[in-house]
Amino acid sequence: MSFPREVTIIDNLVDSIRYHYGKVVEFDSLLVIARNDLETKNIPYDPNGLVFFGTGDPTVGESVTSHHITKSQYVFNISREGPNIVWARSAAIICIFESWEHVARNAIAKYMNRERTKITRPVWGDLRNLRNACAHGDRKLRKQLEVFDFFDVGNVVDFSGEQFEIVTNCLLADCEEMALDIFGVYRKYPFKQTLI
Repeated sequence: MSFPREVTIIDNLVDSIRYHYGKVVEFDSLLVIARNDLETKNIPYDPNGLVFFGTGDPTVGESVTSHHITKSQYVFNISREGPNIVWARSAAIICIFESWEHVARNAIAKYMNRERTKITRPVWGDLRNLRNACAHGDRKLRKQLEVFDFFDVGNVVDFSGEQFEIVTNCLLADCEEMALDIFGVYRKYPFKQTLI
């Protein structure tokens, strides 16, 4: 069976979703290693002690320190739902939306001989609003979402691991629907990874 070559538009969008999701999983794995490292070294824990970031050993000369934070802040930052992983999830949402908005949506519009603004999908509209909250200012959601009910207008958009997986699964499911609706091709885009 031959498929319209244009269905690769959707395949490429799926690749972008999986790539950015994979980067979040990879980053989370690094945070797990950092958390395990803290637990296994049996270093006396002084919450007010400092963690230095930079190059070289800060206890001897020849080091360059870019910044430092307290150990308690470091532990919080690398925690399971700490700001580091929340930031990574938000960055992935921004990148995935940009793949839709500036690549896939344009290509679909061209294929369908329609204006780009006429190519709308509820899940991607929600993603636009989530992306806008993540990318601009105070991270608060400005418009009510149609598909995702875990954020309300005025909420700060910080994705939990579960919410991030829900969004990713919905995007992949919508890609399956688009492949069928637009190109008449049944495609299955299974979810390949889960967060640790």
